[in-house]
Amino acid sequence: MTNKVTIEFLNQQLQEVLQEESKIYPLRFTDNSGKQGLVIMNHHLNRDSIDSVSVLANKQRALDTAIIGRSIFESVLNMGLIEYLPVKNGVTRYYLFMSVESLKVYRHMADIEPETASKIYKPANIRKWEGDLERFEREYGGVTSSWSGISTVEICKILDKHYPPVINSKHFFEFMYCQSYRYGSSATHRSQQGISRHLRIVSTPSIRSGRVHSAQTSEEGLIFNYFHSLVVFLASIRVLIRAFNIPSLEDYFQKKIGFLIAGYPEVS
Repeated sequence: MTNKVTIEFLNQQLQEVLQEESKIYPLRFTDNSGKQGLVIMNHHLNRDSIDSVSVLANKQRALDTAIIGRSIFESVLNMGLIEYLPVKNGVTRYYLFMSVESLKVYRHMADIEPETASKIYKPANIRKWEGDLERFEREYGGVTSSWSGISTVEICKILDKHYPPVINSKHFFEFMYCQSYRYGSSATHRSQQGISRHLRIVSTPSIRSGRVHSAQTSEEGLIFNYFHSLVVFLASIRVLIRAFNIPSLEDYFQKKIGFLIAGYPEVS
């Protein structure tokens, strides 16, 4: 990313990417429809999210763009891992984990407000979740904090081995972990870094009190977040086309990323 990047430039680039993305439809499902279904559902939500990033960026909402960009990146990692893993360890485990999480919420509520929990949660659903939990523990061992049981960094390393290098780097996903996930996390959790990267204090003269201090959006932080949200959305397209076996669009991804990150000309 160069110092010449502006909100207007990113708006234009996003529209060009979305226009290119629209050309891949309709998609044809194959024998891997289980994987493909989860991948395309995640990508569809990522498409909505990048629209939200654009709206928020144009409203100068720097911190919110970081939070959504991080969410897109996490979705991309899920997509990539589901596409990579065998169905049992990917699709099946992903679905079972939803029951594990739902049961966890129900049990927590039942511990503190049993009458309320009994009105909200249906017995049939609870029985299903309990059965799914038993199956999850039987097939995958103890329940972990994520559906895959694999850390975010390790997922990045897996995908970097699974996909071609980007701009001669074999660590594209891990690099985006540093740029998108890390900074997005500081915004999500409102850490000192998250606040300072997205707001700047401005001091202006005042007739009554001498000077007035106010908080304004950091333009640098806003552009950084919008830029990296666009990059991770391109990664979402990349995983989608891998899942549906459209290898020709890997070339588009490589050229667009090369242009955005390194300034390489987009030769057709």
